[in-house]
Amino acid sequence: MSVAASDLASLASKSNSLQSQGSSIGRQHLFHPIVDFLCLGGGSVLLVGILLMLGIGESSSATVAALAMGLAHVVNHPHFAHSYQLFYRDYWNKAFTGKFAPSLRLRYLFAGIVVPLLLALFMGLAVSAGDPVMLGQAASLMTFLVGWHYVKQGYGVLIALSVIRKQFFSTLEKRILLTNAYACWISFWLAINWMVTTRNLWGIEHYMLDIPTTLLIASLCVSGLSTCVLLAMLARKWLASGGKVPVNGIIAYLSTLYVWLFCLTNPLFALIIPACHSLQYLAIVWRYRLNLEAAQQEALTAGTATKPPYSASRSFRFMVFVAVGTLLGYLGFWAVPEFLDSNIAYEKALFGSSLFLYIFWVFINVHHYFLDNVIWRRENPDTKRYLFG
Repeated sequence: MSVAASDLASLASKSNSLQSQGSSIGRQHLFHPIVDFLCLGGGSVLLVGILLMLGIGESSSATVAALAMGLAHVVNHPHFAHSYQLFYRDYWNKAFTGKFAPSLRLRYLFAGIVVPLLLALFMGLAVSAGDPVMLGQAASLMTFLVGWHYVKQGYGVLIALSVIRKQFFSTLEKRILLTNAYACWISFWLAINWMVTTRNLWGIEHYMLDIPTTLLIASLCVSGLSTCVLLAMLARKWLASGGKVPVNGIIAYLSTLYVWLFCLTNPLFALIIPACHSLQYLAIVWRYRLNLEAAQQEALTAGTATKPPYSASRSFRFMVFVAVGTLLGYLGFWAVPEFLDSNIAYEKALFGSSLFLYIFWVFINVHHYFLDNVIWRRENPDTKRYLFG
């Protein structure tokens, strides 16, 4: 399950400043057009279509759950871990020295130290007070952020690909894209609250809001209207440019808003959609990391950097990065919380038998949003350099 929000969108709010960087990239995609299509959204559309043709239903729940669990190990959990690897890499210099601007250093301090302390304090108070309802409010926050996170990432991937391909959107066009994304997110969040009274995560219930039907209908009308405006804008841009638009980016945006959010309202589909979101994220992070390793390799060749102790091979360093992310994901989502659940005494009559699984899952999900909101900002020089450079 992925809830936090990666703010790739903010990277491209100044297209002109990025155009000079985009012109030096020498490529028109992250990896390959087909790979980008499958990873950024097109693959999820195909997967949902296949599952629908196979007649997914309650009888398929065990199969879908097993598939989701497998995907979680290899896709979902590493994607969370990678955000920690990127954020806390060289953290002291980022947060406490003059490497970054003061405003960005404050963001690193807040997201890297203040937020996890506040989350831990809140959950600790809820457990010590023996209050599962209070503890469930953390999952309510997680639910609120999930749609926001998804649509912002879909928008950000579109803008990032438009920069890489030098097929830019105007300020007005970006406003239309972002406004429609927010409208669809609000409709999704209201629909989830309207459909469900309570939700359960690892034995802890959290309560949804009582949404009036008229409010839901109104939000659906707004999102429908904004969708019409969006489609008109995209059609006009396609015709005006002779079809020169970032197709895979548009697919990423549309699949996020109109496939993923819709599927999240279905309990069975909701088990696999987070993996699709995580795969989209991994495509961006892995391109970032490969560019970083290439830059370090160039510095080694030029003699301006010290050879790493384990290898000078950028391919090896990248594989280590992926392997460490996989291990951290397993530790954070399974090994450590399960060990704590088995060895630390607490009121199981109040909190169930998986208290630490709940705490770790919610903590990582929510914290992930704050980390990404710093990593992918346009004023972050590392991101500008290694995503587009």
